[in-house]
Amino acid sequence: MDLVIPDWRGAVEGLFTARLFGSETLLLPVAGKRIDGASDYSRLFARDTLLSAFTFSDLPHEATAHLLENSLRYFAAHQGRKPDPFTNEEPGKTLHELEGIPLRGHNTLFSACDTVSLFLIGCARYARSAYFEQEAWDYLVPRMHAGLGYLRAHIEDGLFLEDPRHSGAKDFALLATYWRDYGIGGRRGRHLYYPCAFLLVQAQVVAALRELLYLAKIKRFSGELARLEGELKAARKAFLSFFGSGAAAPVAIDAKGPIHFVSTDPAHALYYLEPDDVSYPYLCDAQDLLGDLKTPWGFKTWKRDKKIPAMNWEPERIWPWEHAFIAQGLKKHGAYHDFEDAISPARFLAESGIPFTEFLELKYGKPHAAGCHVQLWTCAYWAWVEQQHLPR
Repeated sequence: MDLVIPDWRGAVEGLFTARLFGSETLLLPVAGKRIDGASDYSRLFARDTLLSAFTFSDLPHEATAHLLENSLRYFAAHQGRKPDPFTNEEPGKTLHELEGIPLRGHNTLFSACDTVSLFLIGCARYARSAYFEQEAWDYLVPRMHAGLGYLRAHIEDGLFLEDPRHSGAKDFALLATYWRDYGIGGRRGRHLYYPCAFLLVQAQVVAALRELLYLAKIKRFSGELARLEGELKAARKAFLSFFGSGAAAPVAIDAKGPIHFVSTDPAHALYYLEPDDVSYPYLCDAQDLLGDLKTPWGFKTWKRDKKIPAMNWEPERIWPWEHAFIAQGLKKHGAYHDFEDAISPARFLAESGIPFTEFLELKYGKPHAAGCHVQLWTCAYWAWVEQQHLPR
């Protein structure tokens, strides 16, 4: 059956809001909206915006052509400057959401650790883009150095360790500080014991350091080549040692030890890694895990397991946006991937009448559209699907 691409451009335009940036007004999208008046994500999320901008940049459109540049400049302007135990602000840290909301005795403003790597990766992509402007780049470079400083403060022997003590706090507003911020299973109540390393975040750190080394080599970033080369080497070695040397990689490692459950994280991480960053057993395991997560409507993001603490809180979910990153990662690593698996969520969404919904929720073995009715990174997923359907 032919897949009809919905008007993702119009949907994205409906998410844009005006943001003041000095004397300019920048149009930046909120993460998601509902049409029934219920609580939604009508706020600016760095992770959602940057990941979506990565996808949109491959299929430029008037509404999204300058999204990467504008979001990078805006997030740079709101970069962390000092430790704050309430918001979890740290020097060089990229925000989680603006405006932040009170939660668990903290504020969600800076409750993320992956956003710094995404910011740095985004800067490197902007340096290669057709919309590159030197004035904007000159503004970004000092903030890139600050972001690198944030990474260095968290890295020990190449391994990125998340720890609220860097902000003077004992915990975060959110249960996890990468995209699974609703928390991960494996610990009672999904409460992690810090410091903690995340498989996907380590892969993103490797990618960020690799991009900074590239920028330094072409003289667009004033970093010491030898130091950056050493840091990249150490980060790659840490990924292999803790996550990528064999099968059954942990999703995270906290102060109590490794946390294992079946998830898309090992396959998702391939998007950020190069083929020589991982072992053959890791690659095979990532594919096997996808087999365990496969449904007629896409990959479940994790598999419920009654034997694992806090793995039965909510229905299993399928996140459309993840499929674009997983497919690209598998392709990069020369792994077998069926394109039909990547567009399975699109087929369901197209028939649902709510094509831009946030995620699919499985109830009694059947999918249901759930979350925001128009979600930014679902729009980006559709942009990617459209790109795959363009004539070659």
